[in-house]
Amino acid sequence: MPWIARTPVLLFLLALGLAILAGAPPAVAQDQACDHLISLPGAQTAGYTISAPGLYCLDTDVIMAASFTAGNAIEIAANYVTLDLRGHKVHGANAGVGTRANGIHAFNRRNVTIKNGTVWGFSTGVALDASTPTTLAGYVVERVRAELNRTTGISVQGANSIVRQNVVTNTGAIDHTYGIQFRSADGRILDNDILTVTPENGHYSFGIALLGGDSVLVVGNRITTVGFAVVFNGSAGKYRNNLTTNIAGIPFAGGYDAGDNN
Repeated sequence: MPWIARTPVLLFLLALGLAILAGAPPAVAQDQACDHLISLPGAQTAGYTISAPGLYCLDTDVIMAASFTAGNAIEIAANYVTLDLRGHKVHGANAGVGTRANGIHAFNRRNVTIKNGTVWGFSTGVALDASTPTTLAGYVVERVRAELNRTTGISVQGANSIVRQNVVTNTGAIDHTYGIQFRSADGRILDNDILTVTPENGHYSFGIALLGGDSVLVVGNRITTVGFAVVFNGSAGKYRNNLTTNIAGIPFAGGYDAGDNN
């Protein structure tokens, strides 16, 4: 009988499917992996500091009070930290357009990763810094939406850093403004969307500004409505497969054009 003839094949496929399901992580694996849950309900008048290594996860939005106009909403003061925003936002817009506060900040740390959420309404949304572009840092910013930040969406300095798969939108308009500001030897800027960077009157706006560090790769980014799209100034590297539109000034300047940029 045909059904009987197919039975061994069906049983094999069923067994294979069960084996795959048995090896798959449970849906709550991300929550279980968190070493620390950060819960900060209400308007915050002071920043929160991460002072030990580990995987930290937001359990609430972080909303800063209107009085929080300077400092860092979240300060990372340890090495080997991953901050998973888990779809939440770090919000500083209550301070208004003149804020000098940063959203998420680190200085001279190693292997810090920020991912999976929104940083909104600060002077600089994400600011991961080191003493020089060649100071080993290993910073990673990925899948972050940096929105309505006043001077810079994402700023990274330190060697071996990566900025990838982020959305940086509606940055400005205070002073020169930057979607992504980057100083990193052997750094990577990959697959980001940068939309609408507006300078203050008499100043300039940049989608991606590479301001220090050699051997940088800028690949697969999409940049719209900005003065200059990709600018190497004090930095050396290659750019490839970047797409631009509505550029007021020069789309690409400096660096080495490795092809398929428009």
